[in-house]
Amino acid sequence: MVWGPLLLPVALLASTGIQHPPRGRVDAARLQAEERAGANWLTGGRDIGGTYFSPLRSVNAETVAGLGFAWEYDLSSRDLMSATPLVVDGTMYTSGPWGFVHAVDAESGRGLWVYDPEPIGEWGRYACCGFSNRGVAVWKGRVYVGSIDGFMHAIDAATGKRVWKVDTLTPEDRKARVPYTITGAPQVAGDVVVIGNGGSDMGSNARGYVTARDLETGAERWRFYTVPRDPRLGEQDQPHLVRAIETWDPNGNWADGAGGTVWDGIAYDPALGLVYIGVGNGAPWNARERSPTGGDNLYLSSIVAIDAATGAYRWHFQTVPGDHWDYTATSKMTLVDLEIGGRTRKVLMQAPKNGFFYVLDRETGEFLSGDAVAPFNWTTGLDPKTGRPGINPLVDWDEVPKVVTPGPGGARNWYPMSFHAGTGLVYFTVLENQDIFVNTRGRPIGRHADSFYTYIFSPTPSRYDPDALRPMYGDLPSLEELAKDSGVALKEPSAWLRAWDPVKRKVVWETREADWAGVLSTAGNLVVFGDPEGNLHFRRADDGGEIRKLALGPGIVAAPMTYEVNGVQYFAVMAGDGGSSRPSRIVALRLGGGAVPPPGPAVEPRTARERLKVKPLSADEAFRGRRVFETECQRCHRSGDRLVPDLRPSVTYYDLEAFKAVVLEGSLGDLGMGRFDDVLTEEDVEILYRYLATP
Repeated sequence: MVWGPLLLPVALLASTGIQHPPRGRVDAARLQAEERAGANWLTGGRDIGGTYFSPLRSVNAETVAGLGFAWEYDLSSRDLMSATPLVVDGTMYTSGPWGFVHAVDAESGRGLWVYDPEPIGEWGRYACCGFSNRGVAVWKGRVYVGSIDGFMHAIDAATGKRVWKVDTLTPEDRKARVPYTITGAPQVAGDVVVIGNGGSDMGSNARGYVTARDLETGAERWRFYTVPRDPRLGEQDQPHLVRAIETWDPNGNWADGAGGTVWDGIAYDPALGLVYIGVGNGAPWNARERSPTGGDNLYLSSIVAIDAATGAYRWHFQTVPGDHWDYTATSKMTLVDLEIGGRTRKVLMQAPKNGFFYVLDRETGEFLSGDAVAPFNWTTGLDPKTGRPGINPLVDWDEVPKVVTPGPGGARNWYPMSFHAGTGLVYFTVLENQDIFVNTRGRPIGRHADSFYTYIFSPTPSRYDPDALRPMYGDLPSLEELAKDSGVALKEPSAWLRAWDPVKRKVVWETREADWAGVLSTAGNLVVFGDPEGNLHFRRADDGGEIRKLALGPGIVAAPMTYEVNGVQYFAVMAGDGGSSRPSRIVALRLGGGAVPPPGPAVEPRTARERLKVKPLSADEAFRGRRVFETECQRCHRSGDRLVPDLRPSVTYYDLEAFKAVVLEGSLGDLGMGRFDDVLTEEDVEILYRYLATP
């Protein structure tokens, strides 16, 4: 397979006499020295604080009209692209799905090398939401990346050759095939690189942790568990868990794990020597199931500070005690200094799923402020002194279905926000949304493993039809009853870009021309972000006025970035949302550039009229086919979620025997489609095939 426009081996470059400085020269001194410079983009968020702000200003609100195409790089994929590239001394490093790494000449777009992590292909079955990868770290001539199958890789930045590869899962978890993956970006912290895992939504039968690996050797330096172990196994194995176990039911659902994975949202303050992790949801989502007698369930949905050298606990702040709605705290964190109350405070800012914007003292964990940036009904509000939310009893869905806002996708998610050093504003995208939670215990769909382990059904209210859902979920209330019982007014989803003042604690401006996407801001009075239609938007940072919109082709959810090579400023973004069927690519722009060429042609699936003729389904078979789809397939193949292909058109490319080979034998295992013969029979697969092939 050919990756990128042209790949020249390093040996060939040397033979031509072309000289390059050592690649990937990033260390602590350079990070500090370039804090106020903008030519390079040395970390995922550009700087130590992860601000996604650039001081470059040659492209600005006055000159951006002249921005045009500079180059593109074909990522040889149609999957979701969620990473923000790094640029170090004219070389761009970025990751794609599965943990592939690309090195590209940042001036020309010429491919230098591609690293194949050689993942365990069928491990893609365990990826909760597609195979995307949120980025790499570059340090002292090496590139660090996590792969979907849970391994950490160190790569030579000059050659793309592997230096070491280590397993981040414990031996026990690997042997048990615990469905832990890596989709997040690693964080260099002193002389270690820190990474967490995803998997709490998959019936993980384990508990979350982050690991720190020696930068030189990959050896484990420390492992920090985010939730306690089953108390029936004895004393807790780490000191901070002694406090945590007091917040869990000792007789709870320990056999199914506790969750708390750290799938993204890791930051580091070198001056304080602290690593900050954002902890995810519990497993299962239903708090009544995992901890029947209640409790805060530390450290779920929490921000936790850890000593980078020792792995010791320092402090925590829990955003959602006893999380019942998948309100993870794994969104990106921003570390800056702010004038608050007449004094300079070292703060950590985060806007997680639950709809609030938090400002904490990053030295002590002290709550400084928390304000709603999206509608909510899960809480009655935050305590102004402690930030602890009052839980709204109206949205406990354990016994009765409820409409909850935000839904489990969150008002915010992993998409990076940007702090502008000049305006003092934070820019982020918000989705105002609602979902319907239903406890499926005792209902026809039942409880099932190896899937979203949640007891939930969450269509948008406009698609809620109790009669149509009855075969799957039994009797359900009317939409009007649901809304009344949940104390919420029904509304359709809407997306916003908001400019937030974290000191004055208010929205300064906002626009609805947005969706979930990462954001960049620059000293040129620009805010830049993409949308699902493939447009890259340029707005004024001070008042939000739109200046320019460029069509790049595939949908854009990753945060854009900007850098400078030989005095020329470039903007670049990874375009590809996994649903447009158009090739994903990196597009770079510069002043004086040309028109952006269209992406490659979309792959057009067959229409319903061209689907295979199959034996009609009986009512019982239709129910069974839908049940198999919703319990085993929907988590990845959800129509309209911009993840992996919708199975209804895709199935028409296969006859029944080929479809069985895919599902039961893993014939597409190298593409991430693991075999399901451990949970499905041939009869199950035949009925699923007929269900999918029926118009």
